Amino acid sequence: MKTTLLLAAVAVSALATPALAQDASSNYLQFNLGANVAGEVDLDVTVGPDTFSGEADLETGTFGSITGGLGMEGGWALEGELLLLTSDIDTDAADAALGAPLDAHVESYAAMVNGVYNFSAGGFRPYVGAGVGVGSSKYRFAGASEDDMGVAWQVKAGVVIPSSETLSWDVGYRFVSFPSFDIREGADSVDADASAHIFSVGARVTF
Repeated sequence: MKTTLLLAAVAVSALATPALAQDASSNYLQFNLGANVAGEVDLDVTVGPDTFSGEADLETGTFGSITGGLGMEGGWALEGELLLLTSDIDTDAADAALGAPLDAHVESYAAMVNGVYNFSAGGFRPYVGAGVGVGSSKYRFAGASEDDMGVAWQVKAGVVIPSSETLSWDVGYRFVSFPSFDIREGADSVDADASAHIFSVGARVTF
């Protein structure tokens, strides 16, 4: 909750900043910090004779990314982005079905290539984008941890608000589907697919 309130305060501050003209075709480096406000994990767990199949909610967690953008003509940009999300998982329903606490946590990393289209709205630049890449999801269940690699993808939208000739604020939303997790050890198995709704604020330096 504190993380969400901090993000809201930074977003309000950014929106209050006078808009300055910037070239949308500029290259840029951007650092983003945010939180997942909602998310879920599709779980299929088998531990001995006990099984659980259903959804578990992601608790509010921390999101961060580093983005490098190549500005192009016509409002388009090509991005390379490294992402990280870390969050606890609410497994009350699974705990009841399995008869033991899972104490679940997930850390997901991904490297993506994004295509972004920037609109013109005075000094502001709303945008929409989508990306795909590869990454790794590391899950902890009942104190034991394993990781698995796979495909990740995202869709995103937001607004870039210039603060000076080289510095801008990015207030954005994204939906991210992180790499699937599939681990089997003997008769025990865990399949997990995590996705999250994320709000973030980014500081962008153009050059």
